[in-house]
Amino acid sequence: MRAIIFVALSFFTSQCLAAPIPGKELYRAPAMSQVSFSPDSRFIAAVTVVEGKRNLSLIGTKGDIYQDILAIDSNYQLQEYLWIDSSTIYLDYTVKGTVRKALLNLLEKEGNISSEFIALPSSGYIVDPLN
Repeated sequence: MRAIIFVALSFFTSQCLAAPIPGKELYRAPAMSQVSFSPDSRFIAAVTVVEGKRNLSLIGTKGDIYQDILAIDSNYQLQEYLWIDSSTIYLDYTVKGTVRKALLNLLEKEGNISSEFIALPSSGYIVDPLN
């Protein structure tokens, strides 16, 4: 009986060996990173990589929208982005080592999302005057 159990276990363990994961697959860039929900939870923004190209993409939480809203050039490094409100994203990025800031206004028409890129001055703050 012990011999039959030994043979059966030997057979099953030899069939369960996995092939090693190649280094290229193990260390490749993730398909999606820096994921963030909009304040109203309608959208998910994320940095996506498709065919080697990086984009800031907008994904509808109901599965109805998937759209690239900003192409990220290889000279640009997106440090962070923050939702200001449900239609505005604040961007903090560098271009060849120079820190820059911008706003990305999202415009929705007939189910399509477009974006307007507004570069901010390098010195100054985003302030809403008190009235």
